[in-house]
Amino acid sequence: MALVLIAGLAVAWWPDPGPRYHGHSLRHWLVALANDDYRVRLPAEAALKTIGPEAVPELTRAVHGEDSRIRETWWRLRRRFWPKSAAPIRAEDLAAAAAGELARLGPQAAPAAPALARRIWLDPAAQALRGIGPPAIPAIAGVLEAPDWRTLNGVASLLSDNAEKAFGSARTNLVPPLLGLLAHSDVHQRENVLRALPAVGRDDPRVVAAVAARLRSPVDAERRFAAKALASLGTAARAAAPDLLALAKSDRPGERLEATRALRQLGLETNATVAILCELLSEPERRWEAAATLGEMGPAASAAIPRLLTMLETEQSHRPSRTPSMAALALGKMGPAAVPGLVPFLTNVESDVRVNAAVALTGLGAAGAPAVPGLTLMLRADDPEEQLTAANALAAIGPGAAAAMPELTRLAHTATIQDVVVGHARSAARDARERIRGRPSGLPTEVTAGD
Repeated sequence: MALVLIAGLAVAWWPDPGPRYHGHSLRHWLVALANDDYRVRLPAEAALKTIGPEAVPELTRAVHGEDSRIRETWWRLRRRFWPKSAAPIRAEDLAAAAAGELARLGPQAAPAAPALARRIWLDPAAQALRGIGPPAIPAIAGVLEAPDWRTLNGVASLLSDNAEKAFGSARTNLVPPLLGLLAHSDVHQRENVLRALPAVGRDDPRVVAAVAARLRSPVDAERRFAAKALASLGTAARAAAPDLLALAKSDRPGERLEATRALRQLGLETNATVAILCELLSEPERRWEAAATLGEMGPAASAAIPRLLTMLETEQSHRPSRTPSMAALALGKMGPAAVPGLVPFLTNVESDVRVNAAVALTGLGAAGAPAVPGLTLMLRADDPEEQLTAANALAAIGPGAAAAMPELTRLAHTATIQDVVVGHARSAARDARERIRGRPSGLPTEVTAGD
């Protein structure tokens, strides 16, 4: 025990070797940078900015650092006997602070790349590697030789964030080690590999073949990850269409959804994929994602309009003017074919249904002209949310909504009360009037009593 105390005192108070900056060692400023108190951090940030690349060796050592058993024991004793003493600066806190400084140095931090790659799960370390750019690729490849889950998760997260911009063509050097890891015994490791491969192996037939093989994995989560990866692998992934179509017929809704999404992204959507997505609208846990995917397909998925209209009428939504039903958003991308089905919903007994229908019509623009009478009725509703969404839809229709001008004028003169939504409805009415007149929206307008 006495030896531990002596060692702890030596660690805590032994003077730091090396050059001094503003009267203190570089390590002193790093410890200050890792402090929770911004008043301590600010002088450290200023000091480190003046040091520049000269700090890279010491910053690298800090990134490498690990808390020794002696230090851990010392901090436990300190908390026991001096409970009011300041919280310790852990090695990982110091590493994160050092990595943040290296990130600021950009390519000048290249000598630290191996140390940063070993801490790649730390956000500052990942940012520093991105700043270093292509010279960091060998270091990243090095940690892929025998990665633990945390490291591979960090690699996947780093590469998923626009790897082409950060690392250029050098990123393709990571394809061989990542393909080798697809044989890893841990399914979570394989899932991370499937996340990473699209960023480095787009349009690579080797990658497409390896990922397509995982569509036949006995693990359902891995099959979903494989389908998602194929969706981002470019035109070469079209070769996996038969496997994706087979997965789209799975009895598991999650697999059907990912397979149809992949087929859509690869430009291979068919009437069969639309039908599968329509079936998924009946799955409580997948209906929102299925509706969103149908919306992304737009008029090509017009066969789904009847099912989306059913969902619009039966699916409850909270404050639909702000958080509309996904079915409403999807219908708003289906083109003119959706208008006839939406018009009757403007007089539905449920306010939420009327509002969601108006939201859908807003996305359809001038094609929504047949809905002008129903939207005009909504302008007379007591609920300002109905007025707001109706006015927005009329603004989207534009000159074809001229018949609604008297009601829009009345709403534009409505006195604003404490409810903010009333003010929004009045502003929307003013904007609609300008759009119907063919003027650009968003310009200041003046409404007079006789206007």
